Amino acid sequence: FLPYSFRYTALVCKSGRVRIDEYGVSTIGNADAFQLKFLCENKKLERIVQASQNGFAHNAIDIFTDCPSRESAGYLCDSFFSGRAEHLLSGNNFVEKNFLENYIIAESFPGYKNGMVPMCYPSNIKKHSFIPNWALWFIVELKDYRLRTGDSALVEKAKERVYGILRWFDDYVNPEGFLEKLNGWIFVEWSDANDYLQDVNIPTNILYAAALEIAGELYIDERLIAQSCALREKIVAYSFDGLFFEDNLVRNENGDLKRAGNISETCQYYALFFLLSDGSHFAEYRKRLIEDFGCVRDVENVYPSICKSNMFIGDYLRLSYLCEIGEYERVLEESETLFTHMAEKTLTIWEYETVLNSLDHGFAACASCFILESIEKTKKYEYQIIRS
Repeated sequence: FLPYSFRYTALVCKSGRVRIDEYGVSTIGNADAFQLKFLCENKKLERIVQASQNGFAHNAIDIFTDCPSRESAGYLCDSFFSGRAEHLLSGNNFVEKNFLENYIIAESFPGYKNGMVPMCYPSNIKKHSFIPNWALWFIVELKDYRLRTGDSALVEKAKERVYGILRWFDDYVNPEGFLEKLNGWIFVEWSDANDYLQDVNIPTNILYAAALEIAGELYIDERLIAQSCALREKIVAYSFDGLFFEDNLVRNENGDLKRAGNISETCQYYALFFLLSDGSHFAEYRKRLIEDFGCVRDVENVYPSICKSNMFIGDYLRLSYLCEIGEYERVLEESETLFTHMAEKTLTIWEYETVLNSLDHGFAACASCFILESIEKTKKYEYQIIRS
């Protein structure tokens, strides 16, 4: 039992009498989370990094887990961000290797057909048997893992698993090249973006295109790369309305795919993070997303019809993208806005922007990556990073 999320405890004697001589809590966590010590004149940012370390320690004991209370289980997608945090905080990726290797060495996944993998493993849940998006995140994470560790051997061992996953998706590719009417629990993020899933969900197809390209690169498969390129072109042609990417396409009375008119902020971040490698053609679009959106947007007055992102995973895709393009001062400002109240209230980082669900989530440790990279690039504050 990992009671990191408790606030109070009550000891109950149902019958008889009991004398308590001593009562306490023993901490079990990943000690490597504290190999790094960050000191900064901006104490809010310093405290956010400490909160990230706490959450990582609680959720990276033997494999990556989501949270130590509601679901102490190893979920894909969350692991993509936890892996980045592990590399920064501990200087290694031992836990990530354990996590990924479990998926690779399993002889089979009973109940999962045609190559699909569980959303979390080795545990499993019954309500939703699988999240197809999470299987795609497994492929995406393999690329990041190899870049961080140089461990090509593990990636090569994953080849059969990766091709099995892609074979599962083959059954849902429509004549236009999109994934259509996917089975399973399609998950984009915790926001209204998860209401725009059928018939063709654009964020899921963007992720699929990225997974195809990454698999093609990892295993030198030009066929997969060509399929990814063709799908990317289709996504832009069908989904982009001149201002934004719309979240889903539906079949009209003639059977043609048309935009459904739904737009989420998070769909745009999927496009920025995975889709748009050429910045010149979408320069105005990028500028609009960077300057007019994010956690400081006044949703009621600025693009009120576009539903706001949440922490998991829209906010993190945005911060990752901002780091990628060198918008470091903006990253620091938005990180302070997003995370300060969490760090001050619970000294952990949460699954949602508000007190709604898990307040100690493993993926959220990646906040430390955004902050430390931006601090080092901008030198905006006096700081010191000490590694033990």
